[in-house]
Amino acid sequence: MGKFATFSRYATREEAGAVASVLQQHGIASQIEVEQGLLDEHILGTQYSDKILLRISDSDFAKAQAVILEETKVDLAEVDEDYMLLTFTDDELKDVIAKPDEWGAYNYNVALALLQQRGVQIDKHDEAALHTKRIDELSVPRELDDNWLLMGYGFSTIGIAAGFTGSTSALMLLYSFSLLPGLLGIVLGLYIIRTKRILPDGTQMYSFSEKARKHGLYMIILALVCIILTVLRGFSIQPPGL
Repeated sequence: MGKFATFSRYATREEAGAVASVLQQHGIASQIEVEQGLLDEHILGTQYSDKILLRISDSDFAKAQAVILEETKVDLAEVDEDYMLLTFTDDELKDVIAKPDEWGAYNYNVALALLQQRGVQIDKHDEAALHTKRIDELSVPRELDDNWLLMGYGFSTIGIAAGFTGSTSALMLLYSFSLLPGLLGIVLGLYIIRTKRILPDGTQMYSFSEKARKHGLYMIILALVCIILTVLRGFSIQPPGL
């Protein structure tokens, strides 16, 4: 039995409950929760604006996804004539099939039906190959680009830079605000170090590479040192008029 993690998001409890009922019929336990904050970065086939979370054991992710895809029925005759997938090329439809985590079960099955209608056969082996390729793509951890590095180290050091430059009166003003960037540097460092993603097969992994997470640690250490030095510098400044 794995850990419970966010499988999908929904706009209402009713939508989440309907899916939970289907999963229960196939022996998959679930929990419905309201999002309280930053949770799993990667979830299946939903929009981040949706706040109702359906959580299941991460060991059931692959089975649950297969159940949802199987239980979502599609009749092309009932699809709106201006539905976007109807204009997709064969390759674009295959991309939809490769990414049910992005497109959702309905679009997945519409794409399959359209390909079959066009005489393009996608068997289970082809589907598995597309899904494996998708997992491989999502398994690549993120790196920090120059903007991330500049922002992280900038937040971590700007306080101490402010605290040791300028006139005494300017120092007092800067000291009032110079701790905030350091705190932001710590928050950003923690985000880089701790953020995880859940892949469509339930595998959990760190979102950022080991090299990036080392940078996050360095940001935290630097920010802490700068905050301490800035505080000490503040105590050493004689307020004007005293």
